[in-house]
Amino acid sequence: MLLDAFTELDLPTHAVDEIGIAVLSLIALIYLAVSWRKTGVEAITTQNNVLFAFFVLMLLFQIYGIVVEAGTNDFGNEIPVLIGIVLALVNRFT
Repeated sequence: MLLDAFTELDLPTHAVDEIGIAVLSLIALIYLAVSWRKTGVEAITTQNNVLFAFFVLMLLFQIYGIVVEAGTNDFGNEIPVLIGIVLALVNRFT
């Protein structure tokens, strides 16, 4: 995903979605690592809600990428990433 951002630097608007998702993923992993040992229903609920917000932001970046890159040669990784983000969001409710 991040490698795609480096190959798209000729059009910065095409790299925004990959860089945004990579940064949000890194922040979410750091948050998950910091809050890994928290116990209790309230702490776990807060952790789930924060991670849900990160995935919603990732979904917005991905929708932006689909809109900007539709019909270009850069369009290709948007659909698999979108499916992964949607599955992660659906998994929260199961």
